[in-house]
This record gives sequence, structure tokens and C-alpha cells, in this order.
Amino acid sequence: MPRVLVTTEPGEDPDAVVMLSERIATSDIASEHFAAHLIQRIAWALADAENNEHRPIEFAPVRARWPSHHAHP
Repeated sequence: MPRVLVTTEPGEDPDAVVMLSERIATSDIASEHFAAHLIQRIAWALADAENNEHRPIEFAPVRARWPSHHAHP
């Protein structure tokens, strides 16, 4: 059965994140109700993927190399 996938674009992180993975038969699209809901799910997945791609990369905190009583450079 065919599958629709919406993933993030691999950028800094080489692993794409799957936002939507749905099997769909051509007979499913014959239903206007199903088709409308499918478009809605795709739109949500696209928005989630876009938000995920623009989210800053989180790094682990780095310990300071200078004693805490010194001013930071």
C-alpha cells in the first residue's frame, strides 16, 4: 500500500525526523471526508517539520575554564 511521509530536512542533525507516516489507498481519497482530514494532517505535519527545522540546536552546557571569582572575558 502506498505511504505518505513528511519528514524534516536533515541539516545540522543528519537524521530526519518523521512527522507523518500514513498508508493510504487510492480508494481512501474517494471520500471527501477522508481527503479533507488527510490534508489537515499533512498541514499539521508540515508545520511541525518546519518548526522542528528552525528550532535551535541544544548543546550540553560547557563548564567555564576560569574560576568563578574572575570576571568572564
